[in-house]
Amino acid sequence: MKDIILIIDDAREDLNLFQAMLEEHGYMVARACDGQEGLKRIKQDFPMVVISDVMMPNMNGYALLKEIRHDQSIAKIPVLIVTARPKMAEAFLEIGADSFIAKPVNGDRFLSEVDKLVGRVKSSRLDGKRIVIFGKNEKTLKDMHQQLEKIGCTVVDVGEEKQIIAVVEEVNPDFFFLAINVETKIPGDLLVYILNTWSLPKKAREDRDHPTSSVKMHTILYEEGEEETEQIWLNGAEENYLSADHKKFFIQKCYNNGALGYIGTYSPQAFLSKVQPFLHL
Repeated sequence: MKDIILIIDDAREDLNLFQAMLEEHGYMVARACDGQEGLKRIKQDFPMVVISDVMMPNMNGYALLKEIRHDQSIAKIPVLIVTARPKMAEAFLEIGADSFIAKPVNGDRFLSEVDKLVGRVKSSRLDGKRIVIFGKNEKTLKDMHQQLEKIGCTVVDVGEEKQIIAVVEEVNPDFFFLAINVETKIPGDLLVYILNTWSLPKKAREDRDHPTSSVKMHTILYEEGEEETEQIWLNGAEENYLSADHKKFFIQKCYNNGALGYIGTYSPQAFLSKVQPFLHL
């Protein structure tokens, strides 16, 4: 997530006014001239807050807000609606607007509402969380990496099993995402055990005399691919799940060995909503 405010309005004078107020107040600002361009910028830049007009060409503010709330990757971005049609406030709040201000705006109230939304975002941010992701599907790794970076995490990808320990020691992550349906020489449940009990990161070992140092790393399990898999790698050889219970048994073994959670097969749309509860621990 970038520390910018995105303003979407087809009226240049309003864009200039809002930008001047926000920049004088200390914010970085990006602009878009209609809902269609605005939606593209939101998905590209993942701004901290969106400020949108209603009556615009190509895509109006009502349609834009619905698109934002229906896309899980951007659904949690706060949206402030600013319009000359005050009677529409209730309709916008019903479909997910976070705040509503009528034009012409009162500068103090406008900045107060923006500050309130920014404060809410900052209180839920994950800035500073360090994450290592292990997997072999480059597309999945890249997408997970980008989504986690958007919410303020520092992310490192690992594509080879032999690199895992070295990377964990170097990064000292708060969370380790482990793909359990890829080929590994070490069984997934044993790898969880190793990471949970043996892997005291190098930086933490060097600082072990300081009792306030936190060395706990949480392992989160996931599966690569766009469909539910029926295979998992055990003891270096591919073994089919005999039943849903077999899969549950394997995952339970991972839990017993210290895994924090299992989020299922990776889905770009649902990923952040699934991992956020774990990442805020």
